[in-house]
Amino acid sequence: MKLLEQLKAKGIAKVIITFDGSGDSGGIDGVYCCNEDEQEIKAGELEEALIELGNTVIERHYDIGFDNEGCFGEITLEVESGEIEIEVNSRYVEYHTEYYTDTKVQDYLKEEQTV
Repeated sequence: MKLLEQLKAKGIAKVIITFDGSGDSGGIDGVYCCNEDEQEIKAGELEEALIELGNTVIERHYDIGFDNEGCFGEITLEVESGEIEIEVNSRYVEYHTEYYTDTKVQDYLKEEQTV
């Protein structure tokens, strides 16, 4: 039986696979399944297959990278349609530089120093 058929047989309507990582390492954080009423259902013996699916999705999407500050997100599988939605939240460091040129060293010395 194929994965989607197995999920349907368990009453699973949606699967959310979370991922997170940085510094060149990362991976799947968790697998969450729910029925049509959004009630959680345990994946049971299908969890390993869903983790493998999540890893395959990550490997095939170049923009899901765990380099440097990394990223986190969710892979959502709508079981009935078989459609996958991928949310990627990339982390980055931002900075702002300002220059001040209207002051002189004397403005910072406690008293006039002679050399």
